[in-house]
Amino acid sequence: MRSLVAILAVAAVAVSAAPAGAYVYWSDFGPLFGSGGSTLVRANQDASGLRSPFVSGAGAPTAIAVDGQYLYWANTATNAIARARLDGSNIDPTFIPGATATTAVSGRSPQGQVAGLALDGHYIYWTDNAGFIGRANLDGSGKSPTWVDTGKFTAPFGIAITPSSIYVGLYGSIAKFPVTGGASHSTVATDANWVLPPAGLVVLGGYVYYSAQLPGGDGHGIVGRVPAGDVNDSPTPHDNAFITGLDLPLGLATDGTYLYWADNSANAIGRARLAALGDRTDSFVQDSGGPFGLAVDNAVDPTATTVACTPASVAPGATTTCKATVTDAASSAAPTGNVAFTGNATTPFLGGASTTCTLTADPAGGASCVVGAIPQAAGTAPITAEYQGDPVHAKSSGTTSVCVGAPNDCGQGSNTPPPPAKTCTVPKVRGKSLARAKKLIRKAGCAVGKVRRPKKPSGRRLRPLVVAAQKPGGGRAVPLGKKVTLRLKERPRRH
Repeated sequence: MRSLVAILAVAAVAVSAAPAGAYVYWSDFGPLFGSGGSTLVRANQDASGLRSPFVSGAGAPTAIAVDGQYLYWANTATNAIARARLDGSNIDPTFIPGATATTAVSGRSPQGQVAGLALDGHYIYWTDNAGFIGRANLDGSGKSPTWVDTGKFTAPFGIAITPSSIYVGLYGSIAKFPVTGGASHSTVATDANWVLPPAGLVVLGGYVYYSAQLPGGDGHGIVGRVPAGDVNDSPTPHDNAFITGLDLPLGLATDGTYLYWADNSANAIGRARLAALGDRTDSFVQDSGGPFGLAVDNAVDPTATTVACTPASVAPGATTTCKATVTDAASSAAPTGNVAFTGNATTPFLGGASTTCTLTADPAGGASCVVGAIPQAAGTAPITAEYQGDPVHAKSSGTTSVCVGAPNDCGQGSNTPPPPAKTCTVPKVRGKSLARAKKLIRKAGCAVGKVRRPKKPSGRRLRPLVVAAQKPGGGRAVPLGKKVTLRLKERPRRH
């Protein structure tokens, strides 16, 4: 029989997030005392289409995370991080073997277990409750189980990644480390009443959301929040009463609209609307398997990136200001992260041959950032802005051009440069109703093409229809007004 502390040492966290229409995944570790679980479960975001098990033989799975291609989880039975494709195929139970230290490090015995997982599009990070943050490349190479030493007796559990910082739940505190590594850190919040380190962390909208347990057992589990800023090791006022009355909340995830939690003692997945906590369902999905880790599809929302330079016509060697705007038509969560600008060999940017800027909310919609470009040679200078994506949004790019010199140098008959090409980024509409799919397609600038409906079954009416397939697929950039063909099917029955 495992002790409570030993079992919670492998408590899971998901920092990946996804908007409406994505899947919710969780790991069934089993009850705290008793036989362990070995499955991963998946459901649609409206709780329909439950697949249990979705992955079998997962090896006492705890921490779980997801990106646009793969599902990752901590296989604590073999001390490895496992991986499978998002359809549950190509299971690799030892994708990253030996995820925690197997020899004594810094005077500590090698007794750690993976406690949390997080992804940032470049690396996979994990916490080892022996006192370390591990890191590896997304292809599994470059494994470093002791990449960051969080210190003796810190027992790091939950972990969340932003473009600049790593947030980690430690005993009695939430700490912030630089994403570049190193032991130097600041403290975001402290609380001696947390029975165990926060097991789930999510960063969204300037806040860190965390799952924790207060003294008293079942009924005293909470989801709290605290401002995400650096407070130089001074406690920040935090809200332990954001969501109360839970039993043992562990995994935590968000889609930008809802906050989800895995309540191990209540055998349930719960959720609440961030903008209206009264819209709360503690048993959104009931699951007797003892849920621990929780994740929502990562990077499933397509984005559109446009770039415009002002002035659009300059003399050689003059500076033009280029603005990239990133929008998401499928959810209200604004894109965050970085945009990388590139040009041709004769177009440097202020700061180098290419440069990167960080998005901020744009009053006109979406998010934007600006850089300066200095084209040197007469002619047409292309400028490309590539959005790097974030846990909620997919990558995208946009291109424009600047006329350098006289109009004739750019093949123009006047001083007006050609407008940038306009495109439509096809939204992902699989699983949505026809009405919702049409609305998203038209809002994105595409058009609705042929709609194929299933044949009426003999002896009964058709159940409500949802999109089974689309062409072109979601996330593709196509000419403005491109028709999207839809094939419908009956909505799956709830189980």
